[in-house]
Amino acid sequence: MKRSTNRILTTHVGSLIRPVKLLDFVRARQEGRAVDEQSYDKFLMDSVAEVVRRQAQAGIDVVDDGEFGKSTSWSLYALKRLSGFEQRPIKPARPLRAGADRERFREFYEELEKPNERTWSKVTTHRRDLRGANPIHGPRRTQAGHREL
Repeated sequence: MKRSTNRILTTHVGSLIRPVKLLDFVRARQEGRAVDEQSYDKFLMDSVAEVVRRQAQAGIDVVDDGEFGKSTSWSLYALKRLSGFEQRPIKPARPLRAGADRERFREFYEELEKPNERTWSKVTTHRRDLRGANPIHGPRRTQAGHREL
């Protein structure tokens, strides 16, 4: 393990952007199309070598493979490699379902959801009038008292 007593070592966490050709291999495999596995393995090794070289060139102390070998999301990666997990169909979500707070504070939510006479489109349409405006005191004024735009 690389260690230092005189500075904090740099690294990163997570996947790095994969080369397009590597993504083409991954898509083909996921779609069940035939892939030359030797070509895939060689390209993966070359891609990892390049991403490690670029990290070292950038000054990263603790380099990694950029997660290039993971061809799916982290959850599917674990699902495919660990026992005791199963993939189940997801239930449709009901994101707009009224929660307990909407029941207890019904009046607040009714007021909140009413159309507002001063809509965002009015504010953005008249943006020129808001230039230089202080959110508390309104538009700036010149010494003569004229509005400054």
